[in-house]
Amino acid sequence: MNLVLLGAPGSGKGTQALLLSRHFSIPKISTGDIFRNILKTKSTLADTIRGYMETGGLVPDAIVIELIRGVMRTEAKDGFVFDGFPRTVEQAVAFDQLLCDENKKLNYAIDLHMDDAVLLKRLLGRYTCEHCGSQFHVEFKPPKVDKICDSCGSNLIVRDDDTEDKIRNRMIVYKKNYDRLSSFYRTMGILIAIDGDGAIDCINDKIKQLLCSV
Repeated sequence: MNLVLLGAPGSGKGTQALLLSRHFSIPKISTGDIFRNILKTKSTLADTIRGYMETGGLVPDAIVIELIRGVMRTEAKDGFVFDGFPRTVEQAVAFDQLLCDENKKLNYAIDLHMDDAVLLKRLLGRYTCEHCGSQFHVEFKPPKVDKICDSCGSNLIVRDDDTEDKIRNRMIVYKKNYDRLSSFYRTMGILIAIDGDGAIDCINDKIKQLLCSV
């Protein structure tokens, strides 16, 4: 199964991607995780990516595609679910060509959508594991032990880009690209739209039911 998850910041892409990864036994690949791993290094690339992430902007397509190309050849040989990629129609077109080059094709693009007010509330209460990337929320998905990851026992942190100003900027950036991106996959006949506002397990069940029925 080859999948991508679309959706604004806070729409639940990471959580649903993780559940689908486990269900289909395919790797979950997050551009955010890739970027954060690069930020741990001392390099020109790290400095470039940091500049975009600190302002809530998008990392240039050329950089993203080259990073994805490397991941496809190492981690995604037997299926994948991408969380947060592609984010522009230009990335989608380049990714489609990359898949053709690797004799692969995308099965479905799953679009999680919800109201802006709900998105903001979700992000302002979000905590992320500094080690494994698992996400929690003070209201919707609290950890069993305060600020400790249920999965690996590492510390939970508030990401640098989860401040209100940066969140609102990320939402603006996302909306600028959303219509063209969703239309691209709708034209291909592989877009599946899901209401992302609800219980995590219920949303995941809806996704799996739709994947089995299309």
